[in-house]
Amino acid sequence: MKNIVVRCNTGIQTGMGHLVRCANLMSVFDEYTIHFLIKTDNKHLTTEIIKRYSSNWTFDYIDSNLSNKDDLKLLIYNIKARNAFLILDHYQVDEEYQKQLRKEGVDWLQFDSHAQQNLYANIVLHSSPGATHELYSSLIDKEKTKALLGVKYIILNEQYRKLSATAQARTSLKSIMICFGAGNDNKLIIECLENIDKDLLSLFSWNVVIGQHTQEKEKIKNLSTTFPSIQLIENEYDLSYYQLNSDLLITSPGTLSYEAAALGLPMLLLKTNDSQSVNLKGWQEMKVALNIGKEHKIDKIILNQYLRKLSKEKNSLKGMSEILLNTIDNQGVFRVKKEILSEL
Repeated sequence: MKNIVVRCNTGIQTGMGHLVRCANLMSVFDEYTIHFLIKTDNKHLTTEIIKRYSSNWTFDYIDSNLSNKDDLKLLIYNIKARNAFLILDHYQVDEEYQKQLRKEGVDWLQFDSHAQQNLYANIVLHSSPGATHELYSSLIDKEKTKALLGVKYIILNEQYRKLSATAQARTSLKSIMICFGAGNDNKLIIECLENIDKDLLSLFSWNVVIGQHTQEKEKIKNLSTTFPSIQLIENEYDLSYYQLNSDLLITSPGTLSYEAAALGLPMLLLKTNDSQSVNLKGWQEMKVALNIGKEHKIDKIILNQYLRKLSKEKNSLKGMSEILLNTIDNQGVFRVKKEILSEL
């Protein structure tokens, strides 16, 4: 079996993280034929991302209105036609969906973030620091399913693996990055900037990442005119060097948090959906991130308190950074590849 089918959802509303982590994983399978089946609300951006990784990968787009039943039928057809292993990464997968895959003799790896339903894949992958075997023990049959859990299985691309070797512990708070992904940020960037005390906006250097789908861009640009300390990073795909050269990242506990962790970058996190709950808790318990929100909204008082605390207590920032640098070895993609190969 030298073929892999990747089934994922991605886009402006879903976010690009599912596609990116699947592409990061597939990038180390050079000797395999890779085919993506994707539901997306932005084909242009999705195609652009896939082609950045490899011109040899093929892909088809699935009608967003396709039912789960027809989605599954199409997926099984593609897997059998290609005699392929499956990488499954979308949150419309329920237990019946999985049971049908098992009935049809499909072998697959399934990304999970919720730990809220029984899982039937050959391999379940959740690289959050909050993903533990205790959390998953009642959800999997250990005789049939292998659970790859925790930060040793973080999947990142080659660029982050290279830069991680040069990352150093942050010893003072000077440069702060704000980024909420490539999709719809739900006005979180402007909300964040408007809730930061004005003296702090002037005190630090701010790298604010905006893209085509960022909300309230004009307001953000006006603020950057008022405060020269705010530098806008617009329509940039590779953010790795900006992360490497920042002392703190304000983001959500999704894909960006894994990238930050790889580079030893402490975080202030805002949960933007319930699928990030395990991740948020895990980063907090590792003592490498602080929660700045409630009910998906930024808490102004807490945000400013943490910024002042990390500015004054340099050992706190350094401690967070050192934990990450001493914990994340950026070899997760190769560990996952080895486990997949054992199933082929």
